[in-house]
Amino acid sequence: MAVALALVLLLLQRQRRNSQDDFRYDALGAAQYQFKLHPHTEHYQTLKANFPENAADIRPLQRALFERALVNIPLVMQITHEANQASQLYKRSMISESAWRAIRKAEDTLKAEMDDVSAEADELQQGWGAEIWQQAMHVHVQSQERQAQAAAAAEAAEKEQRTQANRAKREKQKERQKAKKAGSAAPPPPTPEEAAERARKELEEQLAAEEERKAAAQKQRSVNRRGSKKGR
Repeated sequence: MAVALALVLLLLQRQRRNSQDDFRYDALGAAQYQFKLHPHTEHYQTLKANFPENAADIRPLQRALFERALVNIPLVMQITHEANQASQLYKRSMISESAWRAIRKAEDTLKAEMDDVSAEADELQQGWGAEIWQQAMHVHVQSQERQAQAAAAAEAAEKEQRTQANRAKREKQKERQKAKKAGSAAPPPPTPEEAAERARKELEEQLAAEEERKAAAQKQRSVNRRGSKKGR
């Protein structure tokens, strides 16, 4: 009896835990797939509605339609990947019915958008509808590769900058250690004020020495004149 009661309690706990998981998936997963189409869809529709009939140049429409397809590529990749996973989980009763319906609705919305883009492409250029999504995927992949390369280059440049900074830091440390071992570090260069004061003192010393030399020469000439007078 005790064993049976324990098994019942265990099953109840497991069911409660599963229901909590389903609720968490409903709250997060289902809401995640309640998306709106990208503004490029409305932009294209507005542009087409106001576009002149029988216009010779339809390239603005083609560019707008291609951008509409391009901005949806990440969403196409996400929904396709997650819908495949959700399908397997749903078959194993690991997600709730509401979450599964939300995913299927997202798939249907996205498929309708893709079909509409293809139809618009064929209307603008016969046969383009079968190629526009492949072209958009190609451009998206190239853009991702360029971004990855730019990020890798920036990371490499930053790493090289850090390496150079560390190398310079180590060199300075070696120089300080070498100067310390030599007994004393080289005196710091004088400031502009100190250099000016030193030059002023040197000039004063030179002028004083010159005055002393002149005075000594004058004194010697006086002595010489007195000696010559006595000799006469």
